[in-house]
Amino acid sequence: MESMTNLGIVEETKEYKIFQARYKNTIQLFRQWKNSNLIEIKFSHEFAKANGYQSIGDMLRKEPEMRFNLNMYCGGVPEYIQIINGEFCVKTNMSAN
Repeated sequence: MESMTNLGIVEETKEYKIFQARYKNTIQLFRQWKNSNLIEIKFSHEFAKANGYQSIGDMLRKEPEMRFNLNMYCGGVPEYIQIINGEFCVKTNMSAN
């Protein structure tokens, strides 16, 4: 597994900080929320490239289930996706009863 190199903080507010890291010849942006330590990764072309796709469009064309779930639960492509226990998770608007 290729290691990630932290390149530093690019923005900081009282709610979160955004930092960047180099991974697989890409620059990934992460947002860490200060009140919960939740970490999200920017769902960008760089994210798609690090996962073996040419772009977000290429990723969604090749992953129709992902495209369906993003449209169904998020109303489209989100700006950030959550990282929970090392897994990428999409925050949805649905709640379980």
